Amino acid sequence: MKPPIFQVEGLIAERRELTSAKNATWRGYILKVATIGSTLEMNCTAEQFNSVADGDGVACQGKIEDQAGRMRLTLIVMKKTGEKAA
Repeated sequence: MKPPIFQVEGLIAERRELTSAKNATWRGYILKVATIGSTLEMNCTAEQFNSVADGDGVACQGKIEDQAGRMRLTLIVMKKTGEKAA
């Protein structure tokens, strides 16, 4: 069964690069996308992370996965919309 797909448009509210004390070379990347009434936190690649800045408007598609009972959003496709935060 294919994982469910999500689709959302909003503004990049925050970008976070995660590191590990146990593995100095590991990096994880998180983007928070703000929409009207919600902020979604999603995992992304280093390339996706580096292609946007806080306040950029984006259209995102990705997959929803269950991670030990917690919903995990993983970004698959992201396109800039040209919108900017005021």
